[in-house]
Amino acid sequence: AAAAAAAAAPKPPKASGAPKDDKSRFAFPVEMLVEKSSKEGQAPAEDKTTQWESLVTEIERGMQAELEEHPNNMTCLLDYSRFLSMVLEDEDWVQKTEALFSAALEHDPKHSETLFRYANFVYEFKSSYQEASDLYHKLLQHEPCHCLALANLASIQHSINDNYAEAESLYTQSLDFRPHLPNYFTVSHHSSRNTSRIALPSRLDYAGVLYNFGAFQHEVKRNLSLAMQIYALSLEYNPNSTATLNNMASVLAVQKEFESADAMYKRATMLDPYDAVTWHNYAVLAIERGRLDKAAEYFNRVLKIDPFHMPTCLTYGRMLLETKCDLEGAERMCKRVLRRNPGQVHALVGYAQVAQVRGDAAMAEELYSRATDFHERNVAALIHKALYLELSLKDLAA
Repeated sequence: AAAAAAAAAPKPPKASGAPKDDKSRFAFPVEMLVEKSSKEGQAPAEDKTTQWESLVTEIERGMQAELEEHPNNMTCLLDYSRFLSMVLEDEDWVQKTEALFSAALEHDPKHSETLFRYANFVYEFKSSYQEASDLYHKLLQHEPCHCLALANLASIQHSINDNYAEAESLYTQSLDFRPHLPNYFTVSHHSSRNTSRIALPSRLDYAGVLYNFGAFQHEVKRNLSLAMQIYALSLEYNPNSTATLNNMASVLAVQKEFESADAMYKRATMLDPYDAVTWHNYAVLAIERGRLDKAAEYFNRVLKIDPFHMPTCLTYGRMLLETKCDLEGAERMCKRVLRRNPGQVHALVGYAQVAQVRGDAAMAEELYSRATDFHERNVAALIHKALYLELSLKDLAA
């Protein structure tokens, strides 16, 4: 269950909530268009396109005028970016948004909100991690205690660069991590950090920082007791986080606290019935408890949400093969994975095992060879192939 949960954490850093300063005089463009259009009444069919285009032009001109006057109005800038992407469907909306950010920084190179939003933008929409890191570092030169900039840098080092020592240092700075303090794992302690020198982010954003640090302790440091403390504090800030509940449940499952893990997964699935990762991990817990019918029910829930969910196809396929000897079902799951990823080693090995049980030696040998060809150093694939060859030699000797 712990391995299954690892896919859920950590999530990459996201931009925090709407900027607290610089309110735009425009609502979200689509809402404004719909509202204004409804007030106009029913226009003749031939006039609707013209009316729509005039509304779009009016709003675009207004937003452009506001940005010319106030380049660092982040609410307006981000609204205009969404307007370009969602309303105008402009193929160059990313480049145009970058130009707006550049203009904003020319106006005020040290504007912290602009630097932070720009870093989040290039991370999320360009996957340019080095550029995002450079912008976060530039922000930290002016605000060395910026909680979210430190946390997002930590997440990049953790989940992208695998620089765990640097990630831990950045997380420690972001959260002022001092677990030896008797009340550190309380909301009141962290609220006391919210001073004129250090402005903490919103509750949801702070919950996200804690979640990522908990995932770091969970996955990298393997300090499960500390991870649980951090997850629990994160849950205080955001009680409806299915990702946090899911990871807490996976820790409890590793610690063999199955009833508590079951309650966590149940709570998470009630909050979000369409979270494929949680249902998959809940199914893994059911397997560990010997509740195979429940596991099959949960796996099938995932497949209704995402028919090609790879962890589910692999785990469900193995369960069908090993516990029910359902060769057709196991083969179907392996083929689903291979349709999307022809070199997926576990699917190739699973499919080879199905062929082996069926007595199709040629197919089994071909699939084992493909698995080891794709992954020459994969120990599991090599072991399965070696065992197959050993059994084949024994059959020949007999």
